[in-house]
Amino acid sequence: MNAAPDESLVVRKHKERHVVNPEVGHPRLCWGKLFEPEIEVRRYRNVVVVLEGSKKYIFNKDDYFKGEEVKVDDVKNIRGLTLNMVEPGGSLFSHWLFDCVSKIPLVRDAGFNIKDFKNIILNVANRPYHNETLNKLGVDDGVVVERNKEGTVYLVEDLIDITPSRYKMVTPCWQVEYIRSLFHDKGASDCHTLPSKKVFINREKGRRALIDDNKGLETLKDRGFEILNLDKITVSAAASIFNSADFVLGPHGAGFSNIVFSKPKTKVLESFSRHVSSEFFLLSQEIGVEHEFAEEPDEKGKRWFEYDLDYSKNFVDINSAKVKLTETTLSHDFAR
Repeated sequence: MNAAPDESLVVRKHKERHVVNPEVGHPRLCWGKLFEPEIEVRRYRNVVVVLEGSKKYIFNKDDYFKGEEVKVDDVKNIRGLTLNMVEPGGSLFSHWLFDCVSKIPLVRDAGFNIKDFKNIILNVANRPYHNETLNKLGVDDGVVVERNKEGTVYLVEDLIDITPSRYKMVTPCWQVEYIRSLFHDKGASDCHTLPSKKVFINREKGRRALIDDNKGLETLKDRGFEILNLDKITVSAAASIFNSADFVLGPHGAGFSNIVFSKPKTKVLESFSRHVSSEFFLLSQEIGVEHEFAEEPDEKGKRWFEYDLDYSKNFVDINSAKVKLTETTLSHDFAR
């Protein structure tokens, strides 16, 4: 049985959200009632925390070690005030920004400072954007506990845990404001702006890589688009670039998280083949960006409606499908 918190404070109230569905009929773009959840900051003392995959369990110490199967010496012992920032997908850029990093203003609202924590548990901290963020927050290396290195079970003396801050990928305005304040230094914007106000987010690596059979990128370059590889720049640089851009195009992926820095009325075209999510469409509505989808074929020349999109059976296959750059995108008004 999960332990009851010793203390609990509601830091955000439940809020209804009314969003118009896009015209695209993809199953990931259809939703029911949307809302921003009530959020609690909870404090537990002398508990065992189990962080396995997308699951989180918090047990009373005595209950967890009651049997003979698990010994105290079998788990990592963490002393001092500890913040749990582990979230499903927390190693990935969009989840890192909106699900993990956005915990910081919540713990501040509960009366804690980042320097109060002797330990901060993360999914991982092995990518440049993790290190950039932690540096901006003033988190010392010795404070970080990485789940991928230290295991999934911890005996924690004094734990701060936060209930989920997003429901169905709805990113609230307070998260937008915090992420902007952390990365977008308006006084330094000129250092990172591009000659063009048009940006194409290129995906050279990872899942859903772009297939450009007909030199569509060259066409976009001729039209004044900058081809942007986000893994080669900092988040702060991306913040300035996206804030100055008027047009943002690209295949669905975490790079679209950077539209959080975009101005209202920025035009965004998000292409996809088999997999897409509602996250950036919903974010666009929150910040006043004009967002549209481009339905492109995959590496087999087939489009999403030609497949059985049963994510429960074929998640990896659906989620990994590559995206072709075709006239569907190139002929769109946003790409002109």
